[in-house]
Amino acid sequence: MATPTVIQFNLLDNARDSLRQAVELLALDEIGSHHARLKHSITASAHCIELLLKERLRRINPAFVWENVDKYQDKHAREHSQLAFETWWGQLWGHVSKLYVA
Repeated sequence: MATPTVIQFNLLDNARDSLRQAVELLALDEIGSHHARLKHSITASAHCIELLLKERLRRINPAFVWENVDKYQDKHAREHSQLAFETWWGQLWGHVSKLYVA
């Protein structure tokens, strides 16, 4: 029996793939109706934005990507659920709101 192929994306590769899919859906007329393509393109774009925001959090501190930051160093960290949108958005906004543009 053959070993299954494991496909892995980091956050940026996954975001890039979602953006590519969003653009393709808008550019290709032969795939479904216009409304369906627009809906799926918006969904893929939102997914791209979510992944980019998570990557930003990961660069600040990798623990910020996880729901329970205190358990990040736990050897079973991958088993803990990822952050809910509201939680990581609040953490990101806390950092972004402290930035000053000169």
